[in-house]
Amino acid sequence: MLWADIISEITRLQLNIGKVSEENDQSNPIVKIITPEWYYSDSFAIFNHIDIVWDNLERVELIQNIADSLNEIRLNSAGNDSFEASFCSWYQSYHYTPRIKWGIHIRYSSWLGIAARFNQNCPNLVSNPIASVKAAFFYLFMHSLFHYLTECGASTLEIILQDPSIYTNYHSSIYEEVFNSQNCLEESLANTYLLARHDVCHIERGYLEEMLLKQGPGYNDFLKYVEPKFNDGTRRLISQIRSGKLNPPFDLPIEQIMNISSSVDYPHNHNVPIWLHKRAIALHD
Repeated sequence: MLWADIISEITRLQLNIGKVSEENDQSNPIVKIITPEWYYSDSFAIFNHIDIVWDNLERVELIQNIADSLNEIRLNSAGNDSFEASFCSWYQSYHYTPRIKWGIHIRYSSWLGIAARFNQNCPNLVSNPIASVKAAFFYLFMHSLFHYLTECGASTLEIILQDPSIYTNYHSSIYEEVFNSQNCLEESLANTYLLARHDVCHIERGYLEEMLLKQGPGYNDFLKYVEPKFNDGTRRLISQIRSGKLNPPFDLPIEQIMNISSSVDYPHNHNVPIWLHKRAIALHD
């Protein structure tokens, strides 16, 4: 099922039970997590209508422009490589309306800083600005992609059970409550998912592992779920989503009908919108 089909079905379910009106905004926990000056800042869509694969990105002018800027970045000002501390990127759910800018959001300055760090330090990327920029994008993208896959998994449950509130209940009562703590399983698994795809990102595994270990609570627990423990982690996450409880009593082998841990043929089956934020908005009293 493609994301357009999933969103269409979730919208139908929401409208049928009066859960949402397309004219009314819904309370979105992400707004409380991401600083307002970045969450509400202007952004524009990137990589429209292209397969998100390594070789394709090199043909995009934006990649070359960022690469041309790397020499101006000093390593000690290259930015923070932790998602939770600087909001390098975030995922905006399609469960909340309006859905104008659902998808993966990336801060330009963070992308630039991480690319500069790769260009100067990552063993297989040193002095290769184009590759460093692409690797930095995939570093941010793969982590956020797991959040999208988690939402798709929750949506599958909702469609089966005809209940469109499962994901939003989880996001408000569990994810928001444990964010930036060692109990935030979704963030741990997102980093495990990223590490397992270090080759897709063209980042040396040991270097990537060291980067992720420097992140904050929850994010840096990813090693608990490397293979063969990843299925156990995703079972627990889906059980949290289904039950609405942080510590559900047992985990069903739900991958028999839905497996968010499997490889996804992303470019051909999903095409999640990607948004780039150049600068924060000014906040006024």
